[in-house]
Amino acid sequence: MRMNRLIASAAALTLGIAALTSCGSDDAGGNGSEDGGGDTEVFTLTTIMPMSGPGAVYGEGVVRMLDIVVDETNAAGGITIGDTTYEIVLDVLDDELKPETAQAVARQAIDDGAQLIFGPFGSGNANAVQPVMARGGAAWLLPIATVVGPTANPNVFRTAALVSAFVDPELEYIEADPTLQKVALLTDQTHTAHSETTSELIGQIEGIGRSVVFSQDFSTGDTDFRAPLTQMLSDAPDVVILRGYMAECLLALQQLRELGSDAIVILNSGSTTAETLSMLDDLSILEDVYQSMPMTSLDPFVAAGNPLAIELLEKLNGESAAADAYVYDAMQVLLAAMSQATDTSADALIAALTDLAAEDVAGRTLNEYRPQAGGLLFENREVDLPGVMVEWIPDQGWTPIP
Repeated sequence: MRMNRLIASAAALTLGIAALTSCGSDDAGGNGSEDGGGDTEVFTLTTIMPMSGPGAVYGEGVVRMLDIVVDETNAAGGITIGDTTYEIVLDVLDDELKPETAQAVARQAIDDGAQLIFGPFGSGNANAVQPVMARGGAAWLLPIATVVGPTANPNVFRTAALVSAFVDPELEYIEADPTLQKVALLTDQTHTAHSETTSELIGQIEGIGRSVVFSQDFSTGDTDFRAPLTQMLSDAPDVVILRGYMAECLLALQQLRELGSDAIVILNSGSTTAETLSMLDDLSILEDVYQSMPMTSLDPFVAAGNPLAIELLEKLNGESAAADAYVYDAMQVLLAAMSQATDTSADALIAALTDLAAEDVAGRTLNEYRPQAGGLLFENREVDLPGVMVEWIPDQGWTPIP
């Protein structure tokens, strides 16, 4: 079950973990809904995602995977928390991938009593919402945003990898090839995790004996990269690193090849096989193109023959979104923690997430999280998840490099 809300209609619905009253019941504020003579408790999971504007493609992909997990959980009897079994209802708030909108819907969610919030999607929005997170009152899970800072709050957990998972594999790749001396960067300034670490990345590249000959920003929604790319190519880079979201990075790649560049390209975008096929008419431009990233999508798992990933891709009609693996794994972590919580309060959910062991989700997730101190999944509310280099293989798609 899913509810969708825009900020303008936020007052119309009650968020958080609540019991809802069904049609026909006289108790509009009761603690349960009556269905066929029995009471059904409802657990409302609030998610903040971009469902309109240039980021809608990302939010829609996240919610589609959430719908699958929620529907399957409810079909299997729901989730038992303490002594009560709950049906999960997904309440979707649209932040338009705009920081000011994210702040507004986050404040509304807290004011309406949300106990568990999934998101926001973008690093910029997650960064902007930190003051709301610091108010407390809810447990937060960041499934995708990599910006540093939010998990300093004791109620904010992240199942996504940190920026190092995007950076470390590409640094190792560049360092291993002595012909790759000059590096160029093009970074989405809207992607806060990438933009705030540009100076650090430049230092790391220089630290392995390479030079950064060009670095410039762009924004989500940009469609013409020819001017900065032309300027970039005057410096004849050996490697071009495109740092941002899928649509803009693939478009910049296409325009880079149209301008005649045969430089090695590394994407920090998490582009999926289906999205790549839909955006690029000429797949030959993917020669010498790699992705350095944590395994956010189903593609690398499908390419490796993972049966769970193959099953999920079939449920998505063969059209995986960029963060499907991340979203699926985050929900499995939440479900494991919820089943161990003593009740549905934010404090109980935070305690359950804090105490969750890595072995509690082993075999349930696509990514394999490394156990941390004491065998726990989270340390300082962060997981240990490395990144990989993937390459395009014809008739196979994006595949991890052995």
